[in-house]
Amino acid sequence: MSGIDASRLAEELNALLEQGRIVTWLDRNSEYADDLDAVQELLDGATLITINANLFKTKLRIFAEDTKSRYVLYRAGELPSLEEDLLADVRCGYPTFTADASTLLVRELGVDPALAVIIDEYAPFFKSSARVADLKKHLAGIADADKRSDRKTFLAAMSAVLLKTQQRSFSVLFAKLATASSVDGNDPLKALKWGLDAYFWEGAHAIWGYDGKHTFDALMTWLFVMNANGWDYRHNSAQRDFSTWTHDVATRDDARRWAKQVDEVTGASSALHDAAEIQIRDPYLRKPHQIRNVHEILLLLIQHADAARLPHVVIETCASDEDEYRAKQEATFEQLQQSWGQFGIVIDWSIVDYFHDRSIVTDTGWVIDLGRGLDVYENFSWSSPFDPRITLPHLRRTKEITINVSRDTEGHA
Repeated sequence: MSGIDASRLAEELNALLEQGRIVTWLDRNSEYADDLDAVQELLDGATLITINANLFKTKLRIFAEDTKSRYVLYRAGELPSLEEDLLADVRCGYPTFTADASTLLVRELGVDPALAVIIDEYAPFFKSSARVADLKKHLAGIADADKRSDRKTFLAAMSAVLLKTQQRSFSVLFAKLATASSVDGNDPLKALKWGLDAYFWEGAHAIWGYDGKHTFDALMTWLFVMNANGWDYRHNSAQRDFSTWTHDVATRDDARRWAKQVDEVTGASSALHDAAEIQIRDPYLRKPHQIRNVHEILLLLIQHADAARLPHVVIETCASDEDEYRAKQEATFEQLQQSWGQFGIVIDWSIVDYFHDRSIVTDTGWVIDLGRGLDVYENFSWSSPFDPRITLPHLRRTKEITINVSRDTEGHA
């Protein structure tokens, strides 16, 4: 492992040469044997000597023939005991440079020496000077030295380097992985090389409460199923991060692709589309544009419904406060009923005095609680009949709304 370049090595050696004219460079694992020529060029007026078998010749040169010049004595492998070492007086009287790659990296990155264990564990990561430089930039942005030396922070920063993101939060790392898989269909965890995926699963368990199989497909299925069935207090962080990911403009297309993929595995949408009866309750289906929202739901359902088993739609709403609108309300429902009836979908509607809860319930067990009912889209003006927002609702801006989806499977096929 060597993420340390020759200039960094020379800097360390030159600093020690200020303390004494001879420095012993101990390289126990021969990590820098190929860097000696480059280091020699960067030493400040010192000569680098590789110590081989002839220790006496070296000792004669530095203590008898040339007593003023500066030397770096490079020694690979383990040193002999002081009793057996002809250069024991050099070791005792002059500085010894014993730093291996992990120790040097600890110094360069400005972290606690205890993290040398992690550097050794993920040695292949640190073979790239570019990765080390990127990691150094990440860590430099952390003002708190204790946090910078925290194990989880260090591993998160390493993961961010591999995923090519400037942020290291678990939610951002997740979003990057989800995007990678959504685009090319490959296992995104391959990007977390050399065992760093273990840190990701550690975070999924500690932060999200995920205890499932360690595959990204399994994690995504869990997230979508939890979102459909309802979150509990143990998974508040997962719910928050999932909601952010699905609604963020930068990632919502990835979320839609994943939703389709998960649906193919779980069959969730087919259960919804195969419903024989759909009950829609919304107290504010009063004006034509509000009733049109029911029409648009039916447009979505009809695309997937079995032509031989079209759903029976039961609608319940509240009466308009004004008699003028009440007449228009009834007339619009009759138009909706007649229009869809000719295509085999039976719509029954009723107007009652008052209720508050808004929901869509199917006989397949699905319950969709709508925080503000079907009126979820912001008004938009269009000057062209070809505006795609007219027929593609997902292109419209939505109002702030909370939707909870769950399924009661007892008693349902």
